[in-house]
Amino acid sequence: MKTQFWNDEEQQIMDDLDGLTESEKIKTLEDSLAGEPEETGRRILRGLISKLRGGLS
Repeated sequence: MKTQFWNDEEQQIMDDLDGLTESEKIKTLEDSLAGEPEETGRRILRGLISKLRGGLS
């Protein structure tokens, strides 16, 4: 798998998802995105989802 570089906000979210498979992380992030009221939060979540999908083989 490729090495991922996260910014501080992304790293905090990824730490919270530690222990989940990449597929589970993506599903959790998609669920969070659907309920996120803030545009900034949605932007961070979309970026994480994109990075994780790029890492799946």
